[in-house]
Amino acid sequence: MKYVARRQVLKGLGLAGLALSLPGGALAATSQELASEGLARLQEGKTAQALAALKEAAKLDPANAWVFNLLGRSYYTSGQQRLAADNFRLALRIDPADGYSRMMLDVLAQHPLPPAPAEKPGKSKRLSQLEEQARDELSAFAKTGKAPGKRLLLIDPGHGGADKGVTGTTGLVEKDLTLDVATLLAAELNASDAFRAMLTRQADYAVPLWARKAQADLFGAELMISLHCAASLPGYAGVEVYSYSGAASDAEANAVAELENGVLRFERVQPPVLAEPASQRGLLGAWRVRSGERRGKELAESLAAKLTLPGTFGPAHARQAPLRVLEGPRCPSMLIEMGFLSNTQEEKALKGKEFQAVLARTLAQGLTRILG
Repeated sequence: MKYVARRQVLKGLGLAGLALSLPGGALAATSQELASEGLARLQEGKTAQALAALKEAAKLDPANAWVFNLLGRSYYTSGQQRLAADNFRLALRIDPADGYSRMMLDVLAQHPLPPAPAEKPGKSKRLSQLEEQARDELSAFAKTGKAPGKRLLLIDPGHGGADKGVTGTTGLVEKDLTLDVATLLAAELNASDAFRAMLTRQADYAVPLWARKAQADLFGAELMISLHCAASLPGYAGVEVYSYSGAASDAEANAVAELENGVLRFERVQPPVLAEPASQRGLLGAWRVRSGERRGKELAESLAAKLTLPGTFGPAHARQAPLRVLEGPRCPSMLIEMGFLSNTQEEKALKGKEFQAVLARTLAQGLTRILG
C-alpha cells in the first residue's frame, strides 16, 4: 500500500492520460503559480516564504482548496497548530474530498489545540460566511473528534470497455450489471445523512486497476467497494464478500482471484512512477499496509454477516484472496461478488431491475450498519 499526496496522484493520472473531473473547476493561473511557488518553498524548508506566497494565492482565489491545504501544511510545519487546523478546515469545507486535510485534522485532534489569541480592544474583524462556517465546524470537530459532513465511499463498478467480465448463459454481461448496481448503490448512499458515494467509472469505458485504487487516495475515501459477479462450476451460488490477503482462504477464493486478476491483460496504460514520501517507507509504510488490510477484513466479515438476499442467494460468505484491485489503497477495501452468472437462477434474478434495486438497497443498508 502506498500513500501519495492528493496532488501527486492527480499528477500521475494526468501523466497517464486519464482525465478526472474534480470539484471546483479550473484553477486560476496566477493563484496556481503562487500555490506552486509556496509548495516549492515549503519543500525547501522556507516556511515564511511559503506562507507569504500562499496568502497571496488565497486572496486571488479564495475558493482554492489546494491553497488552504498548503497553508495548513505550512502553519503545521511552523508549529502554529491552531492556524493549521483553521486552514485544513477551510480546505475541507471547499473540497470535502480532500483526504490529506481530513487526515491532518485527525492528527491535530489527538492533542489539545492552543487557545485562540485574544483580540486587541477596539479591533474586530468581520468574518466571511465561509470563515464563519469553518469556525463553527472546527469548534464542533474539536468537541467530537469527528470531521463534520458526509463520509465518502468509493464504488468501483468492475470491468468496462474491452473487458466485459463474465457473460451469463442468457447474455447478461458483468460490466453492464456492475455499473447498473453501482449507480443504484451510489444513489442509495447519497440519499443518506451519513454518506456520499462516487464511482470510479460512470459509463462503459476501461479504467486500469491501479487508477481505480489511486482514486481512493485522491478523493480521501473511507472505504472502496469493488462490485463484480462470479462464474464457477455448477452448484455455486450466493453473494461473496472478499478482502485482500496474500494467500487465498480456499480453492474457490483462489479461482476468483485468478479470474478477476486476469483483467490486467486488457490494460494498456501503465501506472506512472511517482516519488514516494519518506514517511511512507519503512516501518510506517508496512504498518499502514497491515492496518488497512486488517480493517478491510473486519469490514468484509461484518458486511457478509449482515447480508441476506431472497431466493437462492441466502446469506453471504466472507473470503480472502490476493485480488489486485484491493492491493494498495490507503483506505480499507473490499470486493463483492454479487452472485454467480454461471448459475441460471441467479442470472435470471440479477437481470431484473427490481432485484437490482433490492440488491443495491440491501448493500447500502449493510454498509451503513457496519460503518456506523
